[in-house]
Amino acid sequence: MKQISLRISDVEKQHLDLYCELTERNQTDVLRQYIRSLGVNGALNPIDAPAIPPDTDPSGTVRGS
Repeated sequence: MKQISLRISDVEKQHLDLYCELTERNQTDVLRQYIRSLGVNGALNPIDAPAIPPDTDPSGTVRGS
């Protein structure tokens, strides 16, 4: 597992602290969720993209049914 260091303003830290308090989550969980929500080249981050079975078309219909 990797570690990062992040510099934020006092106001940003207060905002993060308040958000964590309101959602009853810790800072690590909040920041990980945000990172996972980031788009990659206009697509969902592969970490969170749901797996689509190879026999399913984009509408969700299973081919051959």
